[in-house]
Amino acid sequence: MDKFVIRSTKDKQLFKEKKNSDPDDPVTSEETCISSSKTPSKISKLDQKQLKDASEKNSNTNPFNEVHLWPSEWTYNQWIQKKDRYPWLICDDGKIGCLYCKNVGELKTCKSQGVEISTEWSQINVDGGTNSKLVTRLSILRHKISRHNRSKAHNFALNISREKTHSKLSTSFETSTSKHYQSTIKIFRTVYFIAKNNRPFDDHSDLVELQQMNGVLLGQTLHSRYSSTSIIDHIATKMRNKIIQNIIETNSKISILIDESTTNSSSSGMIIYLKASISYDSPVFIFLDLIELKSQTSINIIDQLLECLHQRGFTDIYLKEHWISFVTDGASVLLGKTNGVAARLKEKFPIIFSWHCINHRLELAVNDVLKDITATSYRTVKVVWKMYPALYKHFKEASEDKYRDQKTRSKYKGLCKRLESLQFLSDLALMCDVLSELSQLSLDLQSRDATLIQADKKIKRTIRVIDSLKTINDKKTWPADVNIRFGEQEVKRLCNRFLLNQEKTLRGLRILIDEETNEIEELNEINNLIKTIPCSTAECERGFSLMNIICTDIRSRLTIHNISNLMMININGPPLSIWDPEDYVKILPKIGKINTSQYEIFHLCQSTCRKAQQLGIICSFPVQREDVEVYGMSVLSLKCDDTL
Repeated sequence: MDKFVIRSTKDKQLFKEKKNSDPDDPVTSEETCISSSKTPSKISKLDQKQLKDASEKNSNTNPFNEVHLWPSEWTYNQWIQKKDRYPWLICDDGKIGCLYCKNVGELKTCKSQGVEISTEWSQINVDGGTNSKLVTRLSILRHKISRHNRSKAHNFALNISREKTHSKLSTSFETSTSKHYQSTIKIFRTVYFIAKNNRPFDDHSDLVELQQMNGVLLGQTLHSRYSSTSIIDHIATKMRNKIIQNIIETNSKISILIDESTTNSSSSGMIIYLKASISYDSPVFIFLDLIELKSQTSINIIDQLLECLHQRGFTDIYLKEHWISFVTDGASVLLGKTNGVAARLKEKFPIIFSWHCINHRLELAVNDVLKDITATSYRTVKVVWKMYPALYKHFKEASEDKYRDQKTRSKYKGLCKRLESLQFLSDLALMCDVLSELSQLSLDLQSRDATLIQADKKIKRTIRVIDSLKTINDKKTWPADVNIRFGEQEVKRLCNRFLLNQEKTLRGLRILIDEETNEIEELNEINNLIKTIPCSTAECERGFSLMNIICTDIRSRLTIHNISNLMMININGPPLSIWDPEDYVKILPKIGKINTSQYEIFHLCQSTCRKAQQLGIICSFPVQREDVEVYGMSVLSLKCDDTL
């Protein structure tokens, strides 16, 4: 069979005439099949590229512009079958070669590793010989192809070509994802600024537009208020999980504080705080969550509280061993002796120590003492004491003012006599002194660092101040001569009550008695226990104040969930200047070879094959796409094999 060629216009016309006269002629049939105007759809893009390059190459050397697309021994269909079986086959001027051997034939790596690439295959110079019999030439070609396919040199070239191809595609992926990764970090930092400064979600698009006007590259996605909401939810969730995970891993004892309030959107919410040690440091207050109450019964409060704790990672087993105190205000539904929340929780978690907020108790005590007095506020009494001369002068002049009626003058005259009374002045001075001390006591008890021991000392000191109206220095309650076993029974009782290491704690107590030092490692556990039990729910009140700052009248449509997320970032999040958004951005893991496992790739084009073709790579990756919504971003999930 003659070789297939694409000839000049004049020769094409002669072939067409021959076809009309002899339709069974094989040459004209193949000419018609593969003519430039009717290229079969099965021709790969690589074949088309080779055809174009070969045409340009031969246009200067061949006067008839001949281009041989495959060996003359094969038909077009046979060539396609061979290409399907051996995708590395290439053809030039009727001779075949190896694509991989051609690409790596001149590399020094081959010689250094003792591999010699066949010059015949790398230079596309393999044919069936000069035998006149077609069967013999076909047999020679089959034998050469089979032997080359099994050769060590060919497999070496194949591996190098694959690694090179994978490296190109991986580099492209890394470059693409790196740009989007950096823009995503900037978006996260912008959203974090909104949360820390109590700005509305609508500011996000405006801030993005402003930064783009200043030349900052922020990509094309995550610019809407809905993306901002989703990102804040993600940051708050991960921040909360990291805190809880640290508490659980360090086996830290926890105290739980709760309080109830109503938002500006008239939703009944319960705020939940923890006090616990983070990474073995001194215990701190941690905002946990703000949940919307379905009802305000004790059973529902317990169910929703425990559900919240379980969702955040606390199990019943952990709570039974580490939940040491429950602090709240004096509402009967919370501290009722029989059916209150605290009583029901003690049935399930026996070591819980329930505590009535000492600031609420102080307020109730002051109200009970001064319930017959109209002005119970220290500020009111202080103003009356400070303005006493002016008030007396005003009442005196008003009682003698002839332009007022008799009834009004009589009223001011009675007030003037009241101010002149020595008993009134004594009571006013006493109230001013007492309420001044109680006001300072209230502020001291609201301190984040206040413990029950410190609160007890401050209350007793205030009582002595009120009794004697003079300052008395605080002194230690220990006796002068202390026995080496002093306080052992009390310490044992605490260790049994709160599941502490009794032997270690007693050893630390004896070191404290003997050496009188404050830094004792054996007492760290019991010291943290004492610091973990809060004496008031002032932190909950601070949380409600922040809630009202966030959920204003013009933002009253904020849901409880979104308010909780904003409070989590605002209270527990570090300042923007030191916050690292990389921990909160889900990124593509470092790409090695492309045939590794499944990847999540942000912002990639829909077709990986198209991207590969732009790099000159023939790619037939089986792509499985899963549309997943993550922070409003489209995630493309790819699984790739080694097929090239």
